Amino acid sequence: MGQSQHFQMTLSPSHPRFTTAKREQYYTVQYNREFSRAVETNSVPQQIDQYERIYSARAVAAQDAMWRCVLRLQKILDVDGDGNELSKFRAAKMVRNMQCNFDALEWRQSISRPNFIACVLRAMEDNNGQSYYNADKQKARAISSCLQSVFSAFDTLGQDALDWRAFMFYLNLVRNPHVDVQCHLCSYFRDIGVVGTKSMECLWQTLLHPFVKATRLEEMLSIFGNLWALVAFDGDDVCASRIARFPATRVPFEEMIGHPEIAHLFEQSCTLKWGRGKIFPVFISNWEHQWYNQPLFDIVRSSRRSRTITEKLNRDCKRMKHRVTKNWLKRAKYDALQRRVYMGMQQLMVLKRAERAFSAFLVCKERHSAALDVQRVVRGNLGRQVARSERSIYRSAIRIQTRWRMFLARNELRKLSFRYSEAVVAVQSHVRGALARRLALKKLMFLLYQQRTDNEQERQRIALDHGIWALTKLQSGWRRILSTRIAARLSQQVRRELTIQNAMKTQRSNFLRERKIYKRQLTDWYESMKADHDRRALEENRKKQGQIKIRTLQRCIKNEEIRNAPPDMSEELADAMWENIARQEILHIMGEEHQEELMQEMNCARIEREAAKQKALKAQLASEAHIRTTTYSASLIASACRKWLARKELRKRCAQIHEKLFDGDTHTFYYVNKLTGQSEWKKPLSMGSFDIPAKNEWILLTDSHRFPYYFNPFLIKMSYEPPHEVQMCQNAQFTHDWWQEYPPPKGPCPNFGVILSKDNGRYFCQDCYVNMKLL
Repeated sequence: MGQSQHFQMTLSPSHPRFTTAKREQYYTVQYNREFSRAVETNSVPQQIDQYERIYSARAVAAQDAMWRCVLRLQKILDVDGDGNELSKFRAAKMVRNMQCNFDALEWRQSISRPNFIACVLRAMEDNNGQSYYNADKQKARAISSCLQSVFSAFDTLGQDALDWRAFMFYLNLVRNPHVDVQCHLCSYFRDIGVVGTKSMECLWQTLLHPFVKATRLEEMLSIFGNLWALVAFDGDDVCASRIARFPATRVPFEEMIGHPEIAHLFEQSCTLKWGRGKIFPVFISNWEHQWYNQPLFDIVRSSRRSRTITEKLNRDCKRMKHRVTKNWLKRAKYDALQRRVYMGMQQLMVLKRAERAFSAFLVCKERHSAALDVQRVVRGNLGRQVARSERSIYRSAIRIQTRWRMFLARNELRKLSFRYSEAVVAVQSHVRGALARRLALKKLMFLLYQQRTDNEQERQRIALDHGIWALTKLQSGWRRILSTRIAARLSQQVRRELTIQNAMKTQRSNFLRERKIYKRQLTDWYESMKADHDRRALEENRKKQGQIKIRTLQRCIKNEEIRNAPPDMSEELADAMWENIARQEILHIMGEEHQEELMQEMNCARIEREAAKQKALKAQLASEAHIRTTTYSASLIASACRKWLARKELRKRCAQIHEKLFDGDTHTFYYVNKLTGQSEWKKPLSMGSFDIPAKNEWILLTDSHRFPYYFNPFLIKMSYEPPHEVQMCQNAQFTHDWWQEYPPPKGPCPNFGVILSKDNGRYFCQDCYVNMKLL
């Protein structure tokens, strides 16, 4: 006992080291130990009940998890990648492809996790072999997590294997929840064939497990065991083991489902009150209410409720169409009868009118010929008047356009010549003043000469003084103008010189800065070259030391060989001399290559500096061209704006002169000149694309059957009912002669009320008011 308690304390079933299979084995061992302990203490019934409740609760939770996972997968499969619901054909095709993939991949009943996910994803591909959810990574991750949860829910024992036939049965059951349980059972056994191989144990595992809660499995097995014995063996005394192993054929199972002993399970549930009315009846059987899991029961109830509401709406729609058709047939028969009576009366009236019309035909013929002559003359006169008015309007428009264009041209000429004349006006004002003063002086001198001849010397002196004064003023003014011009020219020259000097200083500073950078770069490059040279010299010294050591050893070896060899060494000496010559040539070639590399780097740096200068010059030229383009664009925009303002003012004045009215006979608009009173169908040409808005008012019109209706040309709205915002005529005894009835009915007047009666305080139209006054 102490060891078992220590084992439970060290490793509990929820420890992460336990897999699902190990956990089940642990539970089994623990259950056996506690069962043996309970047998010793005589507490077996309580322990059995406790474990039955625990295992039944776990089974119910596992069933709920399976239903929820399958329902979530069904919702994902019914939607494509864009979020649109798939059609029934495409969804059914996807399920068939899934089952075909399972059949082709696994001939056994179980399937592994990767194969299960691959089969489902392959069934979701379109005709091009691409999945609906490849573009949306979030939806792809949701599908993968859903498939993982489905496999984990069906793999209750943790064997990493899934019964795909049970999974497909669950999926098909979720796809058709509105079908009752009896039809599902019959359809499953109808697929087996005439002679099946299903026993009671297989029936419980593959079929009745989805339809029955885990807490009600014992009750279901006892009921179906008794029914199986009654139907399959017709009351023979057979052992229970033989009954359990007997194959489930098609005919005995259908007889068992239709047996009176089990009929109460397929009847309407009496405890469920919702959906038992006459308007929206929803059929829920006792089997479904008592034995279904809660997720499956919620799916069945919601689907049957929506299906019942849809059928009720379809029945109401058909009933309404039937009533409308019946009423329409009655109305059509009544209208046909009235039409026949009316046609008979009309034929009698036609015969009577023909008698009177034939006697007056000759007189009418003469009047008609005279009226035609008068109309021809009048139409000719009216046509000439209209042509004359259109010709005068066209000439007036051309004259107005010509005057307006001349006015715009003069304004443009004034604006262009204003700048040129500003400089001349100042000089002319001074010159004209001097000339005017000189002319006045001459006239004054002439008058003084005539009137004061005796004081000629004094007048000459005064004239001389005035001439000197005027010349002095002219000279001072002219000198002031010259000095102003010279000062402006000198200031411009100084500014240009300062600009050039600043540019030269800037260029000089840029050159010095670039020269300084170039010197620093060149110094750094030479220092790096010197460092590389020193490093190579050090390495060469090391190599030379090594070579000296090697040569020393070689010399020792050679001396040993010389001591041991014959004294003839002429060929070896010649080879050493040629090796020394080749070594000198290689060093000379390496120096020349290094010199060429240095020259090439210096040339590249010079080319980059020249390219930078050319780029700066191009940028300056581009900025100047941009300024010129901006100035030209501003002038073009200003001219276009002036033209637009002129056209806008012309349209505004035309809109003030003309008025847009609506013609009810032709249903078109026409324009009236308020000044001349002339009207025309075409819009004035001076208005261009602009149009005068129509008036927001209601107009009384009649249709082809002389029925009155109301039309608003501004809102383009038509109504047979009187508008609410307009005051109508309040005469209720108006004769409605447009109805083809005799005597004609009376009702409210369709005209607008424009006159307020002081007698009764009501509004009347013009005709009704005059008739009321006459009566």
